[in-house]
Amino acid sequence: MEGQSGDSGIPSLRDHVDVFLCSKEGRAYLGQVPGVSMSLIRSDQELADVLNFMVFQFGGESLQPNTKPYTAAEVHALRQHPVKVDDIMTYRAEILGRALPACQHSKTP
Repeated sequence: MEGQSGDSGIPSLRDHVDVFLCSKEGRAYLGQVPGVSMSLIRSDQELADVLNFMVFQFGGESLQPNTKPYTAAEVHALRQHPVKVDDIMTYRAEILGRALPACQHSKTP
């Protein structure tokens, strides 16, 4: 597990995932995207642990020093409002476009 997506059309997470955490909206997106919010992992704590692994393991160069881990309570609240859009990639790009100005760096995923 390296955070790389290969040629699947799904953007890589390595050194980019923490850009989402530069904004409240981006942080929420990571917990509301369908593959997360509707995960078969039913325990909010276990899902928070997975999100935290993803952020802290794959954040790499993009990891901000003040990054806070997800909590079970936060994950529980986010799961109540999963992302429901027709074009998830466009929505993702919009979220990132709004998050980037808040980041302390200019690296884009």
